[in-house]
Amino acid sequence: MSFRPPGWGQHCRAIGYLSHPDPEPVIIRVILKRGAPLGTTDLPRNYRSYFIVYEVRDPNRALVSIGLPDRLKEALSIVTERRTERAPSTGRAVPNTAGTLGGVLGGGDTRKSYLLTCAQVLGPPGTTVYHPGPYEGRHSEPIASVKHWKVPLVRNADDPCSEEATPDALRLDLAVAELSVGSDVLAQMGFVTTAKAVGAIEAIRKHDRVSFTGKTRGRINAKIGALTLWDEVEFADGVRCFGRIFEIKSPTRQYVREDLAQPGDSGSWLVFEHDDLVTWYGMVMACDGGQAYACFAEYILDECNGSGAFSGGLRFFD
Repeated sequence: MSFRPPGWGQHCRAIGYLSHPDPEPVIIRVILKRGAPLGTTDLPRNYRSYFIVYEVRDPNRALVSIGLPDRLKEALSIVTERRTERAPSTGRAVPNTAGTLGGVLGGGDTRKSYLLTCAQVLGPPGTTVYHPGPYEGRHSEPIASVKHWKVPLVRNADDPCSEEATPDALRLDLAVAELSVGSDVLAQMGFVTTAKAVGAIEAIRKHDRVSFTGKTRGRINAKIGALTLWDEVEFADGVRCFGRIFEIKSPTRQYVREDLAQPGDSGSWLVFEHDDLVTWYGMVMACDGGQAYACFAEYILDECNGSGAFSGGLRFFD
């Protein structure tokens, strides 16, 4: 923290960083939600010797496709966007949804396998899972049944959501369903992400290059952003507060902003690839425009193996 390159003070003054003679090499970034009322426009530009930057973002919204209103928009995007191999679509019938089948894990019973995606896509235990998701309006077939889920409760949008106010906020938007179809049928549905290792949270670094494969646009490249976030996410039935989620961003500078993730990408597995090793970092769950948000894979496996819902726990296939 004490290091300064030559000419640091002059450089900071030239870019309007701060008039302080020795500004700190740390920026305080204040993220404002678009449409949120502000009491004053005379916002401070620094705190002591720390520069403050303000950034306005759209509301953070869950990425499941529900009902009919967005179906035309999605159909048009499929025509106009460049496509790569896409992940399987999955969802439930009531309400009719469509999201991404992220990946598959094995259990203690080698005869059973389980698909993992977001709770917003599949719903509570006992729900029948279909491919493709019934939201898409195509002929859907049952492929699994939900065995376990984890998601925060709906809350008042005015309630605080922060590490200080809600230190025990749930970290996951997760549904795990036992497959009733074989691997041969699964392989015909689309590209299913496979991994051989879980990214330890302590080893994940900002700017790590990652990718996810959704049902809407196929493979999307990204990079890791902020690693420890509390934020409200808007679901169809209300607002939920999440803690210890992380951010992913476009890997390149965007001169025309494009949403990093699209409705229907919920459940996509986020992976880091190095040579032949594919490491699972997390699962995409929400987007507020240029940034998308995910829950950590390490927390997902901890939940699956500590819940008691799966005898012998869940693991990667050999």
